[in-house]
Amino acid sequence: LIDVKQKMESLTNEFHTISAKIYSQAAAQRTAGGSEAQGSDSGGSTEAPRGNVVDADYEVVDDETK
Repeated sequence: LIDVKQKMESLTNEFHTISAKIYSQAAAQRTAGGSEAQGSDSGGSTEAPRGNVVDADYEVVDDETK
């Protein structure tokens, strides 16, 4: 049982190390890609603002059933 716990702890530590490397590489790519494509700190979005857009839920009401 102790051997299993030690191996799980070792595996978890390796996972954290690998995850940290992946996240740092992704962050570096976002930083490099965003500054080259946009030339500003706009969060990397390439879409232009669309005015007064509102994201909302709605319900269709059939007036004929009333």
